[in-house]
Amino acid sequence: MARSHAKKRKRRTDLQQNGLIVARDCRALRLQHTKELNTELCLRKQILNQEYEGTQLAMFVWKAKKAKEKYWSERRRSRRMEKALAERKLEIKGLKDENKQLIMTVERLKKDKADMEEDIQQVLATFSSKILLLTNERRELLQEQVRLKTRCHTLKKTTKLLTERVRTAAGRKGVFRMTDKGIYTKQAREMARYLASVGTAEKNIGVAITRIGKMIGMEVDRTMSERTVQRAILESGVAAEIQLGYEMAKSDKISYSSDSTSHRHIEYESRSIAVKVVDYTQPDAEPQWKIRSLGIDTSVNHTSETQINGLHKRLAEIARIFNESPLAKREKLVFYPDDFVYRLIGTSGDHAADQKKGHEILGEWKIDVILRRLGEEAIFALPATRVVAYLLPFKLRLIEELGGYSQWEKLNDDEKAALDVKIVREIGLEVFQCLSKTDQEKLTRFIRTGCCMHKDLNTFKWGDKAMQNFWILLRKTPPILLANKDNAAVLNGHVDLSDLTAVEKRAAEVSKRGASHATMLGGMICRNKDKKKGQQDTYNFFMETRISEPIPYPDVSNTRYGTHGEAAALITVYRKEFVAFMGFVRDGKEKPGLTNIEKNFLAALEDGPTFVEFCILIWKMTSHSVALSRDW
Repeated sequence: MARSHAKKRKRRTDLQQNGLIVARDCRALRLQHTKELNTELCLRKQILNQEYEGTQLAMFVWKAKKAKEKYWSERRRSRRMEKALAERKLEIKGLKDENKQLIMTVERLKKDKADMEEDIQQVLATFSSKILLLTNERRELLQEQVRLKTRCHTLKKTTKLLTERVRTAAGRKGVFRMTDKGIYTKQAREMARYLASVGTAEKNIGVAITRIGKMIGMEVDRTMSERTVQRAILESGVAAEIQLGYEMAKSDKISYSSDSTSHRHIEYESRSIAVKVVDYTQPDAEPQWKIRSLGIDTSVNHTSETQINGLHKRLAEIARIFNESPLAKREKLVFYPDDFVYRLIGTSGDHAADQKKGHEILGEWKIDVILRRLGEEAIFALPATRVVAYLLPFKLRLIEELGGYSQWEKLNDDEKAALDVKIVREIGLEVFQCLSKTDQEKLTRFIRTGCCMHKDLNTFKWGDKAMQNFWILLRKTPPILLANKDNAAVLNGHVDLSDLTAVEKRAAEVSKRGASHATMLGGMICRNKDKKKGQQDTYNFFMETRISEPIPYPDVSNTRYGTHGEAAALITVYRKEFVAFMGFVRDGKEKPGLTNIEKNFLAALEDGPTFVEFCILIWKMTSHSVALSRDW
């Protein structure tokens, strides 16, 4: 039989048995006691529940009574509140109406206040400006008073000093000192230049100064020589060159004008510029446009290239004198011919082909200078370490175009420098192409203006021709024929030109008529360019005697723009005097009579259609020529 491995229960002792029994009895008693307590608690609970229900019922009755009392109290209160609410609503309605009226009143008051404030501000501004004006006037008056007091005090001192000097010098003769420490004074040199400018011969200026001093009671201590006078004049010319260079170096815009003419087969070039300069008597004023002359030079021919080369030489001369002057060093300024063309914004000249071509040459020069300067600025803006790397491709391409380094070495220094300038110009072109259209137009703006004088001359000339054809178109009686001596002999006083021989028709066709030809005849009589011909002295004497003032005839014998219109106006105003003058000329001769020119001029004065043309020439001159020549 298998042996059981279960643990054997230990046998309890008697004491343990008794303890267990006592414990069991205690538990039984405890359970019984607990049941009794529970039973008693249930009974008490039932009693309490009954009492609580009674209390709750009484409480409910009391609460219902109180609620009823509260209901009636609240109802009475609600009625009072409704009554008070109705009264308040009426009161609020009244307050709203009153509030609307108050708002309207406030808005009206605000508007009145704004109007009053605006009026007050205007009044205050007016009074403030008046007060400020009066204050400034008071300050100026006080300053003027102080200045006047100072001036009066100075004048008193000066008067006293001059009185003493007059008393001192009354007994002795004054001395005008021409030199100071062996050098002619500024006043002496200015006097010499002034006398030369008014026509005094250079060799006589020193003697003239001495004579003038003697006449005013002063002794001149030294007589200026002809050589010194010439040096004083040269000094003024150098000062003018320095002024030109300074003004062109300071100006940012320059306009150029030129014209040329010939005299005895010698070409003369006149040049002038317009620059913005300050008034040297008022340095703080705004710069104003002024005309400055570059002088008159001679040239070998009249071509545009020669004119521009002459301009370049003139600018180079001005630049050399200015750059070597103390003024340029003190102001730290330099000027070169390229600076002139860089600032050049336009040219002005007549409508000749050489002037137009000269404008184009100056424009090309300006573009070349712009590109070179843009290239130089781009190169100078680079760091020194990058300049060589930047220029190397251009230089290598240029050497390759020449045919290699051996060809480059064959060039002299001037040719190499010219090619280097070409590289700079290429760089400048790249920079120029990168600029905006506005900047490009601003840099290259170069305007040419023509001469209104020539246009006015053309309109006057062709207008006169159209006026002569107008008589034929209208089939009206034209102005009287003013034939020369030979044609007048051929026509032999014919009035009806319809029945003429071929020779007479030819004489009539080549003969002139009209107001413009009559004014020219008047010029040949009253102001002939040849002093030995004409009646100019007689005319001047007659008019001054007849009208009590000299009436010079316009210089139509020479090329003077607008003189035919002026002559037409003069003839129209003094027509009776001119007719009387021709009678005076006729009767004043040893053998009374008129030459053919004088007969034609008198006939034109007495001819109605010619007088009409005189009036039309006057209208053209006053409405067009004078308006164009006015300085706007």
